[in-house]
Amino acid sequence: MTQRQQDSPLATPAGNSVLDDKIAFLEELCAAALRCGTSCLRLELYLSRVAGALGLQGDFLLTPRRSIVLIGAEGSERQVRVVHTGKASFDLGRLGSIEEVARRVGRGKLTAAEGTAALGELAKTPPRYGAGWTALFGALTASAFAVLLSAAWLDAAVAGLLSVLAFVVTSWASRWRVLREATNLLAAFVVAFLASVFAAFSDGSNFLIMTLCGVVMLLPGFALTVGLGELLRGLVVSGTQRIVSALVTSAELFMGGILGSLVAAAIFGDAATATASGSPGAWKWGAV
Repeated sequence: MTQRQQDSPLATPAGNSVLDDKIAFLEELCAAALRCGTSCLRLELYLSRVAGALGLQGDFLLTPRRSIVLIGAEGSERQVRVVHTGKASFDLGRLGSIEEVARRVGRGKLTAAEGTAALGELAKTPPRYGAGWTALFGALTASAFAVLLSAAWLDAAVAGLLSVLAFVVTSWASRWRVLREATNLLAAFVVAFLASVFAAFSDGSNFLIMTLCGVVMLLPGFALTVGLGELLRGLVVSGTQRIVSALVTSAELFMGGILGSLVAAAIFGDAATATASGSPGAWKWGAV
């Protein structure tokens, strides 16, 4: 979604159309790349390179949610565009396809209008891996993490099942506008509640490890890494936004886990936290 704040007069309608196509492509490239989780520093380099290849001059103030693009042809008045990204995720596979479109436009293999159309088609394509594969890989990750934490085999299996349940809860809650901003808290609540209930009736189980591993796929590790990298490179605004967003997500998971365990304890009694029994070293290396 973009907002034009001023227009640049051009000599001919045809020239105006070509310039608008180029600017529209840069706007769409900016929004699409940010929605897939690219770093602002990397995107700024791409935008500058593509703008130069299209014969434009531009300055870019990029943040994860909203960016300002100052763009125009050489020797003419520049236009100011505000690009609204919306809520971003991390889709590195789609990001690679977006960068390939940018390279093809920069090399002249695609026109700006064709590049915009290609980005639109990419936005409509479904994820490379469906919901089933995503849930399966999440379960394997959760179980492997539980093994690394020396959890019992039963706890590792339950952690994998809880990870699948967390994926189902987040997918379901994201469809409802009322719950969309509380998906992480709701998922952590459900996982912690069920882990505490299971530990209350199963001797030797550790509900803390099961809860942590059940929500491990929701932890904002990548966002925190990108944010710290941007701060180190002097991008204070975007880096701070990413770090604060990661901390808020972590707080939501923590509060959801606390509430879930407290509700379970009030209904079924306190769950005993068993000491991790340990897994053979060979299995830990396999989990890695």
